[in-house]
Amino acid sequence: MQKALHTRPLPEAIDGAYARLSPSQRKLAEYLLASYDDAAFLTSTELARRLETSDSTVVRFARALGYQGYPALRAALADLIRAGRTTHGGRMASALQRLRTDASPLARLLDQDLAALGELRRTLSPNLITEIARRLRAARTVYVLGLGISRSLAHFVAFRLRRTGMHVETITHGGTESWEVLFHISRNDVMLAVGFFRGYQDIVRALRYARSKGVHTIVFTDTPDSPLAAHATRLVVARRGGLAVVNSLVVPMAILNLLTVAVALQMPGDAVGKLQAWDRLRAVFEDSLPQALKGSRGSE
Repeated sequence: MQKALHTRPLPEAIDGAYARLSPSQRKLAEYLLASYDDAAFLTSTELARRLETSDSTVVRFARALGYQGYPALRAALADLIRAGRTTHGGRMASALQRLRTDASPLARLLDQDLAALGELRRTLSPNLITEIARRLRAARTVYVLGLGISRSLAHFVAFRLRRTGMHVETITHGGTESWEVLFHISRNDVMLAVGFFRGYQDIVRALRYARSKGVHTIVFTDTPDSPLAAHATRLVVARRGGLAVVNSLVVPMAILNLLTVAVALQMPGDAVGKLQAWDRLRAVFEDSLPQALKGSRGSE
């Protein structure tokens, strides 16, 4: 295999070139970051077919990252796999996946979470998160969807975004009353959907409806083959390592936390002003509370 023209890890190469990539090249970048262990075994033709693009687009993408061609890009993908397998967290996660019992199950789960976070550190593209934050910031209304175990993540994102003064609608249950929230959705809005493991049909329907209205859809899920992925304008894959049994939310929570901070960073003065307004509003309501309750109220 050819060698790359630079020595930076693939995620850093993608991040450095991300702003200059075309939409089809960004789709390639996002797929490789989410599925590098699968993509490393694909030819350029197979990768192009999987993403419904052309061989020439794949080759141009490799060169845009600073590689001589696709073989050099595959070598970089292989390096990324080896890095994951040779780190302490990677070895520990692989070993723990094979264990049925453990004398210290809580320590085992913690090690798996740490390994998954280590993989996130190697593969996350800050520029992708920043671009999504910019899109959220420009939206008239952000519709946040999350069902099942993802409800907690949806509420977290909605809470943080509202604290920066953004208008947010939250949908965390299916059924007619919940979907009535979408009545006024338009192309000036953004839909952010969080779904894992099996992709709830209610979220698929909501995403499909949003796309029919010209709405930008951002999907956070755990695999690029999720039923939600096909309806995403922007896809973020929160790989959870070997956590298929316990369904840990550590990695998606970490990514969503970064996203809400990225939104606030784009509006430093405005965000602080909105938080101060929240404090004044809280003071108005707390003035009517009994003294005993005032002391028990903490900030979030």
